[in-house]
Amino acid sequence: MNPLYHAWAMATRRSISEDGSICEPPEWLKAGALNIEEVLPMMTINAAYAINRENEIGSLESDKLADLIILSDNPLEVPVDAIKDIQVLMTMIDGKVEY
Repeated sequence: MNPLYHAWAMATRRSISEDGSICEPPEWLKAGALNIEEVLPMMTINAAYAINRENEIGSLESDKLADLIILSDNPLEVPVDAIKDIQVLMTMIDGKVEY
């Protein structure tokens, strides 16, 4: 499971098949593509809200768990097709480096 693939898929409506090839969506599905500015909150603070944990996780704020990742590139600044290629450089869970 790679969250960056999910972000890329929401922004392009493409998917990656088991053999690694990229599957193009039908035209009707392309119309529902989101921009990355919409995708990131869906995967962070909005996801935390959906599970009723927005006071603990989902954003970097005082008194919240410090769950975060450091990425090789800024998803807001790379071409949308490059989002799937961004690497996770570090993962912190509750303020401790786990990866």
